[in-house]
Amino acid sequence: METGFVGSIILAVLIVWFALTLWGAHHLKKYRAEKAKQRRARAIEAEMRQDIADRAVQKKVAAKILRESGQKP
Repeated sequence: METGFVGSIILAVLIVWFALTLWGAHHLKKYRAEKAKQRRARAIEAEMRQDIADRAVQKKVAAKILRESGQKP
């Protein structure tokens, strides 16, 4: 009688462990996907900021060249 009871407890523990493992793996996958999406967004934003900075530098250089040549920028 006790063997069946202990066996059912062990089986229940294994089922709960398996369910929690599957649940954790699913949520870990979602978490990693969200982090990857955030990394991509940050990379795109950094690239856009760099492009804006590059354009500002180009405008300053062009204005300096025009001033040196005697023209108004």
